[in-house]
Amino acid sequence: MFDSEPVFVSRYLIFISCFHLLVSCLAFYQKSEIQNFWQFNYFLFIKLLTALAYTATLFAGLGSALLAIDKLFKVDLDPNYYTDLFLFIRNPGVFTDLSDSTR
Repeated sequence: MFDSEPVFVSRYLIFISCFHLLVSCLAFYQKSEIQNFWQFNYFLFIKLLTALAYTATLFAGLGSALLAIDKLFKVDLDPNYYTDLFLFIRNPGVFTDLSDSTR
């Protein structure tokens, strides 16, 4: 189906970018509420940054714990565990709260 792994990744990133553009613009398709459009996109951006910060912090902590188990207890852990951990943590629904807590 796909030629190689880089082709798959590039197609996936293009799909995600197009979907994000669709979500950010479709709600305001035939409306002239420019200020609300920019506030909505700012809200999405702040939530994305918050989710990325939570993901990075949790991955750093759990990755350090795996590294400590590997080095201190001489447990031979597969390096793919770190990749699996990151892919599990970066699940978009885990650390995003779309409720507006500022109101």
